[in-house]
Amino acid sequence: MRVLIVGSGLAGLSAAREARHRGFDVLLLEANPEIGGLLRTDVVHTEHGTYTLDVTGGHWLHTLTQPLVRDLLESLAPGIWQPCVRKAGCLIDAQVIPYPVQRNLRGIDPAVVADYVRALVKNELLGNSLMPPKNFREWLLRHFGVRLCEEFMFPYNERIWRYPLEQMSCESQRVPTVDLLDVM
Repeated sequence: MRVLIVGSGLAGLSAAREARHRGFDVLLLEANPEIGGLLRTDVVHTEHGTYTLDVTGGHWLHTLTQPLVRDLLESLAPGIWQPCVRKAGCLIDAQVIPYPVQRNLRGIDPAVVADYVRALVKNELLGNSLMPPKNFREWLLRHFGVRLCEEFMFPYNERIWRYPLEQMSCESQRVPTVDLLDVM
């Protein structure tokens, strides 16, 4: 029997491996020139050196320390996984702001920071009395304000998840939040 798998990200590669292991004839289709999906690492050569950049900034590999995930990845691509020290930053207004941005506000436009603090105060004061957010986009707006969302949170999360934020649940989000007192 033939099995068609669309996409060569972690799920597609895992499904192809398992189907082949069970004796199926597998056809794996990928729209991009390279396999890996959101796990892919790109190598960028510049006049300043050669850099490796994880497409999602390493967010998909948080669980690499868990034996099951590590063993699965190693079985998909033996010998290529290298542990590295995570150093993530975000380019905002020609400055590299350490990730997570919401915990590293120095250097960001004061108007953006003020809007963010207003959103934090509103969320702190009204919190549970507000209608629950319907989706991930609303959750981001509530926690980070319009300006920080427009400047960073929306484009960043749309790039990371590659899925409309309005169609994502906010039940199981992985965005670091901050305490109002920590920001003050």
